[in-house]
Formats: sequence, structure tokens, C-alpha cells
Amino acid sequence: MTFALFVNWAQYDRSAALYAAVGLDSLRMRDDVIYRVVSEWSRSDPNGALSWIRSEATPGARTHLTGQILRELANHDPNAALAELDALPPVAASNERYRILEVWADNDPEAAASYALELESAYERGQAMSSIMRHWSRADPTASFEWLQKLPSDGPYAAAYRSVFEHLAGEQPQTAVSLVARLEEPATKAA
Repeated sequence: MTFALFVNWAQYDRSAALYAAVGLDSLRMRDDVIYRVVSEWSRSDPNGALSWIRSEATPGARTHLTGQILRELANHDPNAALAELDALPPVAASNERYRILEVWADNDPEAAASYALELESAYERGQAMSSIMRHWSRADPTASFEWLQKLPSDGPYAAAYRSVFEHLAGEQPQTAVSLVARLEEPATKAA
């Protein structure tokens, strides 16, 4: 009942609902209400929600809420979401980068993969590519494979190839077999 009250209130006056939620005695209730209100807010106005948490949320809540908002922002502007990672502690920023890239991959996998190729750390680049290719292969296995063919199939990108084939082996085994066969063809890599 309390959650519904605050969520409905937030539809009319977010600031008032959030300020009231901050005053709740139960820490768990307060955190849950703030999370739900900010989550709803971030769907329609992620920049407004970010502004509020920067100025009003406690440091611990700020990190948790920022991740939620950045994933929503990534639906509209992935580059803006990635630019906000500097406000997070390094480990949280690294984890959120992968989540943002997954959202981006759902909307524009080629752009997300191109961004991932520019990451400085070979480890992060490989992890990001694996995650993106896993998402991309769900939507369009052939397109993901075609794009991946521009990269070496060994070294840091071997995990990205594995991600595509592991997903396909369980979901579309015939497609996986035909794509593996194309890896074996010398002309494929030369093209």
C-alpha cells in the first residue's frame, strides 16, 4: 500500500514524494520506495532523476540508483550514460559499463560493439565484446557473426566468438553448425 501511494504521488509531484520518502522511519521501506520512485522517474526523465540523486540521495543509495538510471538513459543516449560512469566508484563503473553496453546492444549492436573495441583494457574489451555478441546473437545471429568476422577469431576476441556459438548451440543448433563451417572456410576470412 505504501509503495503504491508513493509511486502514484510521484506521478504528480516527484520531488514531494521523494522528500516524503526520505523521511520514512523504516530504512528498508525508505530505500524501497525511493528505488521504485526513481526507477519510474528514470523511464521518462533519466536526466532529472540523475540530478535528484546527485543532490539528495545518500552516497550508498546514489551508487545503486545511478546504475538503474544509467540503464534507462542508455535506451535513449548510450554515450551520455557512459559519460556518467565517472561519478561511480571504479568497480561499480566497470559493472555498469557492461550493463549499459547490453542495453545499447539491444538497440544498436554494431555501434555498441564498435565502442567496445575502443576500450583501453584488453580484459574489459574482451568482456564487453562477449556480452554484446551474446545479446546481438539472440536478435540476429547471422548479422552478429558477419560483423564478428571482421575481427580475428583468436586472442582477445575468442570469447566473443564463443558467446555467439554458445548461445546458438542451445537455441539454434543448425545455425551454429553452419556458422562454424564458415569459420573453417579460408575464403571467409579473406573476404
